[in-house]
Amino acid sequence: MSIIESLKIQLMRLEGSASHAAFPYPDNNQIHKMEALDYIDVIGAGNYVAMVENTEQMGNMDISMVYYDKNLYSYIHKPAWKDIEGNYPQYSNEVMVSRWLLDKMGIENPQIGMDIPIPHRIDDTDSMHTSNFKLSGYYTSFEHLKSRDLGVILVSEELSQAYGKSIEKDGSVNLIFKGTSNIENNIKNLERDINLSDDQPIISSAILDTNITDNISILIACLITIIIFMIAGYLLIYNVLYISVTRDVRFYGLLKAIGIPGVCKASPKQRRKALQSVEFPARFDSCGLQYGYG
Repeated sequence: MSIIESLKIQLMRLEGSASHAAFPYPDNNQIHKMEALDYIDVIGAGNYVAMVENTEQMGNMDISMVYYDKNLYSYIHKPAWKDIEGNYPQYSNEVMVSRWLLDKMGIENPQIGMDIPIPHRIDDTDSMHTSNFKLSGYYTSFEHLKSRDLGVILVSEELSQAYGKSIEKDGSVNLIFKGTSNIENNIKNLERDINLSDDQPIISSAILDTNITDNISILIACLITIIIFMIAGYLLIYNVLYISVTRDVRFYGLLKAIGIPGVCKASPKQRRKALQSVEFPARFDSCGLQYGYG
């Protein structure tokens, strides 16, 4: 796996989704049109179901109960999660919750099938519901690292319908295009092909945008340049120190060879004077020898 692909996966996990684009309140006609478009690979839809009432343990958080259809769960959100246990809820009394949210709810050791009381309201004017739900699954998510006060509890289509919620009135559709090189063009084509209304703005994901790839490539190039400069600086310092030490070793060896005691303890000034004192008479000895043999 390349560094760029690894970084993209980390960004996808922080977003909690592999979606390329999304827009709210899709009707059946728009979904049928999208199914016929050759540049769309996956269409996943889901909707809001209820708002969770904060408990003292949870603190001030914004937790929603939401429904995901099969594509939205399996191909768009599931790839961004890890260590998935259990299954997506099938019945109205089942929920699937992330580990970090279970921890916020005071559940440190989750078990499939355990009862979880979840106080919630269908809307602001609705009375409180205090139903017990069975945990059908749990998973490790990472989007809370980006938005610590936001979270979701996954519920079944059965509960969504029982509460009178639908994708067309309360939901959105998420899309994965075929390839990531032309996301902007695909979004423009989508706006043209399915006749979106003014209250259906397309929200694109920045995760797999080509600009992100370019920025990551530039970042990697900068890091490589910095590493090269660090290595070059290390080699330069090493060579300078090596030359200096080698010169000093030869100098100390010369002093020891001519019989000067205390070489290592002497100061540099003392060592120079000692060397000059030996060098001066040695010159006269050499001159005397020349005259004697001359």
